[in-house]
Amino acid sequence: MTKVAQTGLTHIPIGRFMLAGMLLWTIIVGYSLAWNAIQVENQVEYLAKKEAIANWNKDLAFRRWATLHGGLYVKPDERTPPNPYLTHLPERDVVTTDGMELTLMNPAYMLRQIAEEFEDLYGVKGSISGLRPLNPDNMADEWEQEAISRFKQGEEEIISITEINGEPHLRLMRPMMMDKGCLKCHEILNFKAGDIGGGISVSIPLTPYKKAAKRTIWQIISTHSFVWLLGMLFIFYVVQRGKQYEAERTRHEQAIKNIATGVSNAAGDAFFHHLVEHMATIFGTKYALIGKINKNNPEKISTLAIYACGKIIDNIEYPLENTPCANVLKHGICIYPEGVQQLFPDDKMLKSMSIEGYSGRALLDSHDKLLGILVVMDNKPLQHTNEMSELLEIFAARASGELERLSAEQALRRSQKMDAIDQLSGGIAHDFNNQLGIILGYLDFLKSHTEGDEKASRWVEIASNATLRCTDLTRQLLSFSRTQSNEKIVVNINAKLEEMKNMLTRSITPAIEIQYLLDKKLWLTEIDPGEFQDAILNMVINARDAMPNGGKLLIETSNKKLDAECAKFNPNAQAGDYIQLVLSDTGCGMDKVTQEHIFEPFYTTKSKDKGTGLGMSMVYGFVKRFNGFIQIYSEVGIGTTLRIYLPRATANEAAGINETGNDQNMPTGTETILIVDDELDLLHLADDYLTSLGYKTRLAENASQALAMLEKHKDIDCMFSDVVMPGGMNGYELAEQASKNNPELKILLTSGFTSKTIAKNAQIRFSVQMLSKPYRKTELAQHLRQVLDEAPKT
Repeated sequence: MTKVAQTGLTHIPIGRFMLAGMLLWTIIVGYSLAWNAIQVENQVEYLAKKEAIANWNKDLAFRRWATLHGGLYVKPDERTPPNPYLTHLPERDVVTTDGMELTLMNPAYMLRQIAEEFEDLYGVKGSISGLRPLNPDNMADEWEQEAISRFKQGEEEIISITEINGEPHLRLMRPMMMDKGCLKCHEILNFKAGDIGGGISVSIPLTPYKKAAKRTIWQIISTHSFVWLLGMLFIFYVVQRGKQYEAERTRHEQAIKNIATGVSNAAGDAFFHHLVEHMATIFGTKYALIGKINKNNPEKISTLAIYACGKIIDNIEYPLENTPCANVLKHGICIYPEGVQQLFPDDKMLKSMSIEGYSGRALLDSHDKLLGILVVMDNKPLQHTNEMSELLEIFAARASGELERLSAEQALRRSQKMDAIDQLSGGIAHDFNNQLGIILGYLDFLKSHTEGDEKASRWVEIASNATLRCTDLTRQLLSFSRTQSNEKIVVNINAKLEEMKNMLTRSITPAIEIQYLLDKKLWLTEIDPGEFQDAILNMVINARDAMPNGGKLLIETSNKKLDAECAKFNPNAQAGDYIQLVLSDTGCGMDKVTQEHIFEPFYTTKSKDKGTGLGMSMVYGFVKRFNGFIQIYSEVGIGTTLRIYLPRATANEAAGINETGNDQNMPTGTETILIVDDELDLLHLADDYLTSLGYKTRLAENASQALAMLEKHKDIDCMFSDVVMPGGMNGYELAEQASKNNPELKILLTSGFTSKTIAKNAQIRFSVQMLSKPYRKTELAQHLRQVLDEAPKT
């Protein structure tokens, strides 16, 4: 909470913000005003130029038309007398057939008269002028002379703004080229076709344009002033809202600080009591409560703490149906500032407390799973509901964390309880194994004494089978408690897969079809059967999860010979004979990145509640421990194939265990064996077994007796000892001490429970030939013979 309070928003400098905003807005509006004014000024020249070009084109059209038609004949009068400058033309004056007199007007003469007579209507001054005109009145003025000289230098248009009679005009002039029609009048001046005889000029008065531009600029100024004023008002409004926001933020930050400093660090009930009290104080409400979903009945809330009218009251069970709490759990948060009773008339709690305003927030764990609810209520309408929503979220985060912590503690306690059960079950299994071993052993002896008596033999057989089933149960119990030692025996994995068929079928969904292709001539391998079965189960479960909508799973075994060339492509492999186990599914497959990490511990593509990431690393560890290697091939959307290669066993499976119980098939010997076991019945049973097989025996009930016996009797060839024994020294420690005293001594250990006596690194060698309890006579005979016949270690 303290961290939340410390990371509140910093205070906004309201005054500086307002000044900066107003200055920035003034600059923006002023820039826009200046830009628009400049654009209007530029439009004056642009529009005047467009008008000048239009008039020039019109004048040029008049000229060309008149020239093409040889001029224009009109009646002479005072305004248009015969042109004195065309006397050299015999056809200047003509008389029509009806006696009408006409005189010729050339284009320049015509345009000048139009401009002079209709100046007010025409509004544009235009003329054709030159440096050698027929009419002296058409002599170019100073500006036009400059323009004509520039035409002769190659320019095609001259535009500039000058004053005419004190008024600004935009003047445009373009060259006038002599064509054949023009020579009719101007040839007398020695012009030739193509010469620049002068130019046509147009003068546009700018005063009307400037007046229009001035009016437009005033309109722009008015508009910008209005916009500037609106902006200033908006800035003022924002600043005022900012002050209100700052006040709300300050109050909000203070509330967060109050949460940080006010919520107790206590745990459990004390925490929840303090939390609801603090909530009611912060929000100024009479009621506050926190509850969790009832595990036995999810339609109810079980309150953890209720604050009402200044004190903590007893917890209640609160039904969710037709209540605002149900809406909170559905939507995450619900706030009813007023009238909540009218909205939920069936809620008895609201009615009994006369609740008017209600606000609730759902409590979620780190996986977004619903845990419970947090509620504040009052008899009057709620205020500052926006602020309340945010603060409720902070309270809810703290409450959810505490609920999740308590849940984790309960899970830990359950786990510790299970560990205790594991240890208890392991201890019981160990002691039970001892008793089963005694029963089984003496049943084997009894069997030889009942030969010929069919009924007695059948009873012995039934008792033996029942005892063996009990043995299997104890082994399962040891497997549950994870206390049995690893075995490494020669097995046919086809047989192990056959044993697992029912379990594998139950481990997958009915939509998945399992197919078995097992090589009937499969070689043997030397592994721990339990670890093998765990590995198979892990891989089958992974395949199941990869096929949520069903598919096929193929389990195949075969013999493989790998030469040196093949081994090169598998760094963990050596050339030789291998049993190949293939599991292939039609699931979702894996990409290359996933395949690279699939055997890493804790790497998983499943959700947290579906996988630990240890399954495939356990498979990899199993294969490595037994000198094999594993390959994986997968394609996304197609499936995955796992190939496990286990070395071919050099020993024969038949050399493992003889279950017939026939003494004639058991190896015998004459060596002297020291038997060490604190269970007297087992001690004497082992004595009976070994003496019947020809061995000499000596007996010890604990480690100290065994060491004394070894010191006294130097003829002892092998020590056969239990692992778990009282007296401060277990079987591993006894074996280690005995080996130091007599390095030639052979040692065979037996146990049904080893979790309390984990072997140290220097003692692991004694667990290689470990004999699991309860053992049969044949098992003891074979293990003992293997130990005795081992070559001495150099």
